[in-house]
Amino acid sequence: MKEKEYPENKHVKSLRKLAMALPEATEGPSCNNRAFSAGKKNFLFVGMKEDHYIVRLKVKDSLPDLQKLGKKDSQTYDVSTMGWVKITYSNDEAPVDSMSDWVTESYRLLTPKSLSSQLDGGSAPKKKAVKKKPASAKKKSVKKKAVKKRAVKKKAAKRRK
Repeated sequence: MKEKEYPENKHVKSLRKLAMALPEATEGPSCNNRAFSAGKKNFLFVGMKEDHYIVRLKVKDSLPDLQKLGKKDSQTYDVSTMGWVKITYSNDEAPVDSMSDWVTESYRLLTPKSLSSQLDGGSAPKKKAVKKKPASAKKKSVKKKAVKKRAVKKKAAKRRK
């Protein structure tokens, strides 16, 4: 049985806008949530319910602050020791100002370094072009090896005599 879909509120739309502004971010389904990913790695999950919405992301540096928030308000902040955080807001409640930092931190932690480095002004690393040797050069090196091998065999044969 498919779960009922609820219309997005303005806060979920602002989270989408924030996530999609990150380098190569894409949006797709994940169970009954929306998953935001880059480089085939999910960094943010957002789910809508009838009277609330849920945000899931991973943090490291902000973990102590979120654990404090979780102790104060365990209904809103569910924090695991591994850094995954589940934040539940009522539909009329805007995410805290720190949400932008947490989404960016989650992006940095979970996406490939080639993408997260772009947040610091770096560009995606360019793949190095591999120069192929011309066919004539390959043949010469094969011939050289064969000549060397024969010379080694001749020396070994002389030593045995």
